[in-house]
Amino acid sequence: MTTTVRTITTATTLDHVTVCRQLPIPGRRPIGLRERTSADGTVTYRFTGPRAIGALTITPTYADDLEAVPTRIRLRLGIHGPATDYRSETHDELPTINTVTLHGEIPALDPGEYLTRARPGLHFARTGRREVSDRTNDYFCRILTAIIGSYVARPQTEHERRTTAIRHAAAAYTISTTGTSSLPATRSTRCAPS
Repeated sequence: MTTTVRTITTATTLDHVTVCRQLPIPGRRPIGLRERTSADGTVTYRFTGPRAIGALTITPTYADDLEAVPTRIRLRLGIHGPATDYRSETHDELPTINTVTLHGEIPALDPGEYLTRARPGLHFARTGRREVSDRTNDYFCRILTAIIGSYVARPQTEHERRTTAIRHAAAAYTISTTGTSSLPATRSTRCAPS
């Protein structure tokens, strides 16, 4: 499990919470981490560390777009909005590890099962669809494991999953009966670089 070494700053608005801290990476120096939790349950992690910089977006996984699957998360590399295509190589802050830019998505990851693996068993692609070296992949998997551990350790995760599932179900019902969504738009603000 990961632990917070030190919290640097916390900012809160009506539609998101941002926490900045140092996150230990086993066998490596810690990385700087900026965690932004939006009202819709999306958590964006911006990280900086030795030969590593970028972002990950974690959202709940949904069954039929109505109900959150409590044991699964959707992990996308880079910063994503609701309509961003994960295959795009042009969106913001794709992770760059050992000067290699990565892209991709894991649409239904079980974080509990993933954290118990002896080896992550994931292999990422660089932009241009080329293979990533084992050394770069292993380093990114260590960062990913630490971030996923941080995500599942957050006390509000279960509440956010339930709240988001209820909001999506209500929105789907409203759209099916009126043709328009009743969910409020969330303000999009960018965090300053770490």
